Amino acid sequence: VCACERRQEPTLGQVLHLINGDTIDTAVQDKNGRVANLVSSTTNDEKVLDELYLAAFSRRPLAEERKSIEVYLADSENRQAVFEDVLWSILNSKEFVFNH
Repeated sequence: VCACERRQEPTLGQVLHLINGDTIDTAVQDKNGRVANLVSSTTNDEKVLDELYLAAFSRRPLAEERKSIEVYLADSENRQAVFEDVLWSILNSKEFVFNH
């Protein structure tokens, strides 16, 4: 079978693993990962957020995205966990999946 005849679509199991499995979760929570490094290097939440969005989307967050994350940060005592959730959301977003 030539490559042009093979199906490239992910299976339901593959999609569910990416969303719910430990592959992305482990990478996002890595103590030497991008989020951990950003959070430990600055107390500026706006800079951390911009860096995550620029790395994933090559753009800064939209005003509404920034506002919802600011609310989430204000309600949380663990900013690293918030930014881990933000990165997980980015990696599972339609924008990221379809552009990358």
